[in-house]
Amino acid sequence: MAYRFLDEYKQEFGLRWLFKKLHIHPNAYYNYLRNAKVGYLAQKSHCCQRIQALYHDSHGVMWYRKMKAFLQREGISLSKTTVHRYMNRELQLHSICR
Repeated sequence: MAYRFLDEYKQEFGLRWLFKKLHIHPNAYYNYLRNAKVGYLAQKSHCCQRIQALYHDSHGVMWYRKMKAFLQREGISLSKTTVHRYMNRELQLHSICR
């Protein structure tokens, strides 16, 4: 929302002044302009879908280290901490210990 405000009033006030008053870093605004996170979010969504599918196929037994190995076999390269974060924090998938 702040970025749209910047777009509307940048000619009137100037970008540097608006950055200073709104406490926005210039890099954040320029990333917004070129939509830098679109590719990252698409890749993250694909990875989360695969994690969810593999988790449910294994009936909730697969833990993050094993999940990383299965993803690696499919050509998805993620660190074990990233897989752990996706599973536990974002997807709320916890392995069942038997």
